[in-house]
Parts: sequence; structure tokens; C-alpha cells
Amino acid sequence: MIVLQTSNGVLTEIIKALGVEKTVVGVNDKTKTETKWPSYVLSVPSVGETGTPDLEKIISLKPDLIIAWDFKPEVLTKFEQADIPVVLGYGMGAKKLLPSITSLGQIFNQEKRANELLGYIEKQYQAVNERIKGLSPGQKPKVYLEGPGEWMTYGQDREETRLIEMAGGTSIIKENTSGHPVINSEWVLKENPDVIIKFVWKSDQMGFDVTNTASLKAIYEEICSRPGLKDTKAVKNNRVYIMGNFMTTPRNAAGIWYLARWLHPDLFKDINPEAIHREILKKFCNEELRGTWVYPEK
Repeated sequence: MIVLQTSNGVLTEIIKALGVEKTVVGVNDKTKTETKWPSYVLSVPSVGETGTPDLEKIISLKPDLIIAWDFKPEVLTKFEQADIPVVLGYGMGAKKLLPSITSLGQIFNQEKRANELLGYIEKQYQAVNERIKGLSPGQKPKVYLEGPGEWMTYGQDREETRLIEMAGGTSIIKENTSGHPVINSEWVLKENPDVIIKFVWKSDQMGFDVTNTASLKAIYEEICSRPGLKDTKAVKNNRVYIMGNFMTTPRNAAGIWYLARWLHPDLFKDINPEAIHREILKKFCNEELRGTWVYPEK
């Protein structure tokens, strides 16, 4: 089986949590060279990127199945000609994570394990919801979510936006938006968010192997001094946070607690999101939490 995905590792993480990682015979380049996790991806060949797969290399590995985020029609045609089944569209975007876990559990005959993982994730969602369900719209802080690019944000179809709402916040990005709209400083200042959350995708800045937070400090300081952000309520009230690239993976079961605590510190002051992050990694991937996933860390 070949896994071709985007750089956050959602598919390889689900496969690890289901306990079927030994079936993987190849992954995309970024998973192997940047994400570098789960560790099994380091021991299999890289076979190009999702948009530009190495067809000859993939065919030589004789996979029974390719699981991918997306392919161009002409690439799909070549796999069809090689008689290699392809499953597309897993894990990315709002409301796709849980169905992805269900489907992959069925494909690998691991329904019991998939249900255990689903139950754990849904339990965390429900526990957060129980605490915020009485909040009025006026009690939900306005949030500016920024991706790795300056002024690149998240539309209403994105999992990150949905999780902000599930954690008791309101995205400043309105309805009928999708993907990663690019906005401007004047618009953000007019919206005046209460909280700013920046997502960092590079594994050398935030992730399992990061212990030096100097680059995160620089990102944080740039946000707090950037025209269009420095005069927002978020910066003035020290409510700026940086988060790693795991919010569309099963570990968003821990991520939602980080978000909830940032958005509603009084409601969640007894919660230690790091402990939940540690628990899900150990319980489903048999690995210890390490590195840096949020900044500031306290």
C-alpha cells in the first residue's frame, strides 16, 4: 500500500493508530523528509508528491492500493491502466477526519480499533461542548486564524475553522468561504479579533524534534508588531498563540483542548491539554509526547 498525502501526516497517523503501518510500502516526499512521523515512514521509499507522483517507482513497488489526498485525472488514468486501485479524498477539510477513520478501519479490517479511536476523539469533543454549551454568541471570542503564509487564513470549510467554533470561538472569516483565502491588514484590524492563532507547518519550527523555540519567538514577535495586528485586542491583551500542524489529524482530540483553554481560560483553568495530547499518543500510537507543539508553552 502507498500513502500520498499533504504535509501534516493525517493519513499516516491514522494508519499508525489503526496498527496497520506494516502494510505501507511508500509515502510522499514531504512525509518522509519533513513530517518524519510516525517513525515507520522513515523506513519506506518516498515516491514523489501527491501532485507529481513517481509513477514508475510506485508501479515497481507493486502496491495493492494507493491512498491519496488527490490526483490529477491524467495521473488517475495511469494508475487505472496499471490496474492499481486508488482511494482519494481522505482526512482533509471539515468533517472528513472521522469518516476517514471509519473508512480506513473498514479497508484494513480494523473496525474495532477504528471505533476505539473514534470514541476517544468524540469523547473529547463532547467534554468541551459540555462546558461551552451555555455561552451566548457575545461570550465567544472572535478569532483570526493565520496559516503559514502572511495573511493566509482558513475558510468555513476547513477543519481548523470548525474546531475553533467547537472550542467556543467565532472565526472572523464569514460564511461562503473555502480553502485558504488571503486577506489584508486593514480588514483584520477592522474585525479586531480577540484572539490570534497562527499555525506553523514546518517541522523544523514546531513538532516532535523541536526543542529550541527561538524561531517561534521570532514569529510571535513579528505577529505582535505587524501593522494590522499590533493594534488588535488580541495583541493588546496578550492573546496570541502559535500551534503545530496537527489539527486535522486524530490528535485534534487534544488540539481542541488547547484551543478551548486559550479561548476560555476561566472555563478550562483545570484542564491540562498537554496531558491529553500525551495520552492519545501513548494510547493509540504507543509513543511518548516530545518536542514543541504550542507557543507560548504556558
